[in-house]
Amino acid sequence: MLSSTKAIVLKATKYAENSLIVKCYTEQFGLKTYIIGGVHGKKSKAAFFLPLSLLELHANHKEGTKLIRPKEIQLVAPLLKVHTDFSKGAVLLFLNEVIYKAIREEEANTDLFTFLHKSILELEITEPLNPNFHLNFLVGFTRYLGFYPQGKWSLTEPYFDLQEGTFTSHISPLSLDTEQARLLYNTLNLKQQTALNREERKTLLAKLMLYFELHLEGFKNIKSLDVLYQIHQ
Repeated sequence: MLSSTKAIVLKATKYAENSLIVKCYTEQFGLKTYIIGGVHGKKSKAAFFLPLSLLELHANHKEGTKLIRPKEIQLVAPLLKVHTDFSKGAVLLFLNEVIYKAIREEEANTDLFTFLHKSILELEITEPLNPNFHLNFLVGFTRYLGFYPQGKWSLTEPYFDLQEGTFTSHISPLSLDTEQARLLYNTLNLKQQTALNREERKTLLAKLMLYFELHLEGFKNIKSLDVLYQIHQ
């Protein structure tokens, strides 16, 4: 039975001479893999399958089908600025890699899809780009992945335990120190955010990457991280 769903492109791999295997996170069906033919013809739609492209797919999403061939593909919202603005492009590639490596469940999660869709559009349209955008995204993402930081920073609980995911009065080898924990807490509270300098952003980003590694099996070696460091100096 044919059905439509919004979709976010996570990865596109060349297949044969004129086709792509495209992995998407869809609103209605979760993770799905599609085979797209004729991508280099006169009516090429290869540009539709760039990282985090926002699509509408009309296809037979039969349960158990490993490769789905869409009947119709539409580009919902073209991402123009992220592919011409070097800074936004670096953030986009970072988000793409994080999302691809973080989402493992194949079932649909409409709340997660809405969060991702909204974040991608925000990256495209916001001018100027908030230098903390990627940090805000990572913290927001944890809410849907099941390890959103618990508790709050205070003088009596000035540390953050990365393993337990909570602010605490005790420091451990996997804890953020007082200042790092305070920066994390400010990131959790958008209305209370203060400007971070380059070193603070870099340190907090590294700690958040460790936080993801501790809570997501196989989440490591984010290759786009170095590019993000270089662009956002």
